[in-house]
Amino acid sequence: EFRQPPTKTQPLHTPNSTHTNMVTYTDADKIKTTWEEISKDGENNWMTLKYVDKEQLELSGVGTGGYEEFLQQLPEDDIVFGGFKVFGLDEEGENPRTKLIAVAYVPAGVKGLKRARAGPHKGEIMKMFHGFHVSVEANSLDDLSVDTLENKLSQSTGSHKPASYTWKQQ
Repeated sequence: EFRQPPTKTQPLHTPNSTHTNMVTYTDADKIKTTWEEISKDGENNWMTLKYVDKEQLELSGVGTGGYEEFLQQLPEDDIVFGGFKVFGLDEEGENPRTKLIAVAYVPAGVKGLKRARAGPHKGEIMKMFHGFHVSVEANSLDDLSVDTLENKLSQSTGSHKPASYTWKQQ
């Protein structure tokens, strides 16, 4: 079920929710628009969100450099949520199909209280990346290796499995 993301600093959960940890965004409309652009073959192919305070996220990065550039946005000591696209190719290495990967990156270098505070937010935040093919909870860059991600992508596809993937912008 798709729910409209909140606007500006509106919480993601409904007013009758029992959640005590609210997530807000500095500009939810811009985040939603950016992800839609990435999803629909726009120029950008990755984006990241970072906390600006305990319960508010902002769009912290957007780019056209693909998977490698996305990885460069992931510090060893800060939580990042984001997503990027790769392309599945047929046996001839043609007919690219967009595959979207959503990431919750909480590295080992993040202190316990900050890690614990972000935990309840993950599910709601990942809803901002609607339409993803694979979601990954990563504690290190090793969790985002090409081999690991290709394995997850392969497990998530139906009868039309790509023969290979390209990690560069198409």
